[in-house]
Amino acid sequence: MLRKILPLLLLATLFTACCGHKEVASTAAPDHFVFGSGGGITGQYTEYKVHNDGTIEQKNFQTGTYEPYAKADRNEVLPLFGELDKLALQDFQFSHPGNMTQYIEVHDGTSVNRVKWGDRNAPVRPDIEAFFEKANDFVRARKP
Repeated sequence: MLRKILPLLLLATLFTACCGHKEVASTAAPDHFVFGSGGGITGQYTEYKVHNDGTIEQKNFQTGTYEPYAKADRNEVLPLFGELDKLALQDFQFSHPGNMTQYIEVHDGTSVNRVKWGDRNAPVRPDIEAFFEKANDFVRARKP
């Protein structure tokens, strides 16, 4: 009986050893994204950092730091992160600033990708422009 079970046990062990490990890509959402706009005659920019816990910060360009701006409910902000994920900006290369420039910055682990636009001769994808407007409206609606 042991002779019948031993080959089956050996085969099962080999099967699990060969097939048991799979590389799984991380699908964890980033903990924040950054977006902003500015330029023009004044050269001033406004930039926000939106965290997936609902914290919203505004960049102080004089100090180079982010300061508390507002707090949204986590359930309100998570759909925004879902929409950002669908844009797949991590690998999208687009840098066409203009006199007035808008941008979205995505952080994926240790890499950062900034998509910026404003050049009238090189329009950004409509879905990116729509997300920017939605993020801007989301933040401004929570202005203290």
